[in-house]
Amino acid sequence: MKPNTSTEAFTNSLDDYLKHGKMPSGTEKHDPEVADLLELGKKLSEIDFEARAYKEQIRKVVFTADAASDSATIWQKGWFKGAITAAAVFLFVGVMFSPPAIAGEWMGKIIKTLSLGYIEIQQVEPENIPVPYELQGKIFDEHGNALTKMSVSDQKVYTADGEEIAGVRDGVIITKQDAERDLNEIGMTTIHDAAKLNDHTNFEVKVPAYLPEGYQFERAEQYNNDDGLPAPEYINLYYRNTQGQELKLFQREASEETAYGLSTESRVEEIKINGQPAALIGDSSIDWQSDGVLYSLAADKTGQSLSKEELIKIAESIK
Repeated sequence: MKPNTSTEAFTNSLDDYLKHGKMPSGTEKHDPEVADLLELGKKLSEIDFEARAYKEQIRKVVFTADAASDSATIWQKGWFKGAITAAAVFLFVGVMFSPPAIAGEWMGKIIKTLSLGYIEIQQVEPENIPVPYELQGKIFDEHGNALTKMSVSDQKVYTADGEEIAGVRDGVIITKQDAERDLNEIGMTTIHDAAKLNDHTNFEVKVPAYLPEGYQFERAEQYNNDDGLPAPEYINLYYRNTQGQELKLFQREASEETAYGLSTESRVEEIKINGQPAALIGDSSIDWQSDGVLYSLAADKTGQSLSKEELIKIAESIK
């Protein structure tokens, strides 16, 4: 690289190359070293996404997305640390835009960051962000209007034919129907007997000693691995009360592979759960790490929702 080539100029060139797929005019001829670095940067931006099997990606993100608050954005933490952020929520909560080339477009101004071991929580300022170049003219709102800007809290977008979009992979739009088909191919094991929660996990599954009146254990779910067996790194527990409101408790083995990040427009408050740092998100969910396990507890926000005091009491009873 030429001595007078500034870091800022190179960064801008790389951003432009990732967005539009074209190097600045004359770069390959006059600055071959810069051209090589730009090409390397493009390939590095794709490594995390290409290195993981698509089904494994779905499995990991779903376990986080199902517990997320309404305005949350989910990503695997490894992508975030590499400045390649997977943006938005998958299937159960909304829509996930995950290709590295477009992900950086979706992050708003960061107000607060909490690092909780293998969990990272960001509170971002609500704002409308331009739709990435690759998706312009391809995504629409429920009324058929082409979107030029979106907020982190926007949840549903559609194709020109009105099909709900679940994500984008390698520049190809994946509809919700396609994503659900892939999820069904993965398969899932459902457990109704609480005594069998530890049969297929790498860690000790812990349950709340305290539940609000009317709530009881309903089921647990584990998505299957490629061998058709329950993935031992993850388990989701569901509790329901007599009014049909659901309480979710997601647990995953703490590791680099299961690490995740969450970005939200909701208020993020740092609290303690049994002496461990935790994040209270919008009074309706708590994320924390303890004894080698990542926990995410989320209350149903429909009807008469649980208070944050009760949610904290439930979390502290998980020992």
